[in-house]
Amino acid sequence: MYKLIVKDKFDSAHQIHGHIGKCAGLHGHTWDVEAVFSSDHLDAIGMAADFGILKAILKAVLEEFDHTYLNDLIYFKVVNPTAENISSLIYSKINEKLAGEDINGAKLTEVRVWESPTACSIYSE
Repeated sequence: MYKLIVKDKFDSAHQIHGHIGKCAGLHGHTWDVEAVFSSDHLDAIGMAADFGILKAILKAVLEEFDHTYLNDLIYFKVVNPTAENISSLIYSKINEKLAGEDINGAKLTEVRVWESPTACSIYSE
C-alpha cells in the first residue's frame, strides 16, 4: 500500500460554545491540514497519484476557511468549530472534489487538522 500526504494551512478565528475555559472566548489559529491518500498500485510512470492534483484539491477546499470566523460558516451554525468537526468537514469536501478528478484510483483515507504544533484531530472513514 502506498500512502501520499499533502499539506497546507489556513488562518481563522473561532470560539467553542459551551466550553469551560479559554476556548470559549474568541481566538485564532493557523491550522495545518494534512490529507492522506492511499493506493495499492502505481501507474505506468511509477506514481500512485499526482501530488500536484492532490495539493490543488486541498488548497481549493481550504480557501473557504482561510481568514474567516468559522462560527459564521453555515456548517458551524449547527456544530461547534472544533478541530474534530473541522477535520470531518474537510474530509467530506475533499471527497466531493475528488469525484471529478483522475487520481489513478487513489482514495482519501484520513484528514489531520493541527490546531497547534502539539494538538491534532484525525478523521477517517
